[in-house]
Amino acid sequence: MRSQLLTARAAALFASDLPAGSRPSPQTVDEAIAGAVRRCGGTRGCVAHMAAAYGDYPETAAARMRWARGVVQHSERDPSTRAYHPSWSSALISSSGGVLAGRSLT
Repeated sequence: MRSQLLTARAAALFASDLPAGSRPSPQTVDEAIAGAVRRCGGTRGCVAHMAAAYGDYPETAAARMRWARGVVQHSERDPSTRAYHPSWSSALISSSGGVLAGRSLT
């Protein structure tokens, strides 16, 4: 489940408006991910956005995904730097296999 959550968070960060190469704070990462999930209509929408980017701009999409995974992994590795939101008690795996994380995204 942890790898699914990291993958979903990286896809959402990929779909966010944060510039690749930036070094956002954990709170900024969480806010960008939540915004991208809302804007894209869920984690599947974020993955679809990412797939379209790979089809249209594969040379920049790969670099952006490496950045997104690195940012997400770094923020997950050091729990002391993670922003805590009481409503984020756990990650939920929906029956359709999609990962939902963070605040209420509806």
